[in-house]
Amino acid sequence: MRPIHFVLLIWIISFLTACEVKVDEYRYISLTDNDDVQVSEIGKPSGSDFLIYSDFPTGYYISRDTYNINFNISMEGRVPHLDIELDSDLYDLYIKEKNSSRCGYFRANLSSPLAARDSTTFIWSPDSNDDCPVSGRDSSIEDQLIEFSISDVSNEIPEEMIELEFEIITNGNVVTLDGL
Repeated sequence: MRPIHFVLLIWIISFLTACEVKVDEYRYISLTDNDDVQVSEIGKPSGSDFLIYSDFPTGYYISRDTYNINFNISMEGRVPHLDIELDSDLYDLYIKEKNSSRCGYFRANLSSPLAARDSTTFIWSPDSNDDCPVSGRDSSIEDQLIEFSISDVSNEIPEEMIELEFEIITNGNVVTLDGL
């Protein structure tokens, strides 16, 4: 079924069932332009509300001698999310977030204690800050930077600053039905 036929079919069903159809472009954070970052997984989001045109990187990683940083495209919400998680068997590491982007922010994993936070989520949301030069779901190249550091609780290894440029990529649509 062609994408336009799918959207038209959803619109007709919603009209007949008194629901409002909301169709947004599906956008995600791409880290493919960073030398240290490797792609770990390629795929599409699952679920009937996604109409994706092509497979894309859904997982990335950075490998170091003593730890790995895993990045996964989050499929929650209508704005691009990137889940970030540390993996180390040798050290008790944590992520120190740096809010350098005017158009994005970190949302910590609240299940991890503050002193040992090994995961976080970066959210691209221009509407969350009045200083962002764009609105809605637009891109702002100068603000498309994710910055954080990796630190060791016992200070056995030096702190490493991670700076990743990213792109906002459009790939299909997200369709939701809201009852009136």
